[in-house]
Amino acid sequence: YWEMYAAPLPGHEYVIGVDVAAGKGTDETSSTVAAGDYSAIQIFDRHTKEQVAEFYSKKTEPGPLGIEVLRAAVLYNRAFVVVERNNHGGEVISKLVDNGYRNLYREGNTSRQPRAGPKLSEQVGFWTDQQSRTPLFDAWAEAIREGNYKPHSKRLEGECETFVYDQWDRPDHMKGCKSDAITASALCWHGHRSLPAVRPLPTAPSAPQSEIQQAIAQWLADARNPKRRWRSGRHGSMMGGAT
Repeated sequence: YWEMYAAPLPGHEYVIGVDVAAGKGTDETSSTVAAGDYSAIQIFDRHTKEQVAEFYSKKTEPGPLGIEVLRAAVLYNRAFVVVERNNHGGEVISKLVDNGYRNLYREGNTSRQPRAGPKLSEQVGFWTDQQSRTPLFDAWAEAIREGNYKPHSKRLEGECETFVYDQWDRPDHMKGCKSDAITASALCWHGHRSLPAVRPLPTAPSAPQSEIQQAIAQWLADARNPKRRWRSGRHGSMMGGAT
């Protein structure tokens, strides 16, 4: 499901971080690894330096998750999207590319233009390995400490309380805990840092607030069906979704 903390604002630049799981989780009491795997989407406002929306689900498969990312990216001013491409991330990337979305993170290429060579879906995304994992989380942790990344999600704040450095000085969640929301947030921050400085905000709104509110209402209405549930977020409403 979605939880929205702040609506998209005219002229603001946003980054979306995506941590992808298989989407085949079972109930919370299951002891299998798959039962604990969640997909997470985080949206970060580069101007206010705050988390503005979050998606968290263990039953949304990569294809449908890609559509959720696409819709959110378009709504939030065609946000810059950073997908962890390990494992199932490639399916989300393919869904975005196949639907014509191009404002995507590419390692070693922040110009937002595709390189020559392999197909675009193979160029996009962040690859997490032993070399990239620690710097990714170290940079995000520093941003949190210095107030440059302001979380609003209770889930994200809860994950921070159980995210530690292990005996090999590697960042990871404690046994039995989760770090999916953290991973997506760290990808947001990495994307933010990879981009040029934010552009000055326009002196006048580029679109009437009524149009923005209509777009949000349509986004939520499109997702409404009998199987979805609705909850209230701190600053808005949570879009019901498969969880």
